[in-house]
Amino acid sequence: MVSQKHGDVLVGTAVPATLDMNIPLAPSLEHPIAGRNAYPENMERNFNSCFVCGPNREKGDGMRLFTGPVDGLELLACDWQPDASLVDSQGIVATEFV
Repeated sequence: MVSQKHGDVLVGTAVPATLDMNIPLAPSLEHPIAGRNAYPENMERNFNSCFVCGPNREKGDGMRLFTGPVDGLELLACDWQPDASLVDSQGIVATEFV
């Protein structure tokens, strides 16, 4: 088991596991849009400035992935349009953000 903390706050714990699961089909574009629209904005969080999902990040600062539930599916999803600050001169997302 490996645990990671930020100061005294537990961020995550990892344990080895064997996964036995059915991988769902990829969602249509409407599903991730619905997930983003269902993002729980008022949810209590420990890291509101998280680079990936922090709601306190302004546009252009972070990835801003706001994932929410998709009705009728056991799925959390969001769509993502990378900010120009995250892509190279050819418009490809920089490796460190993938």
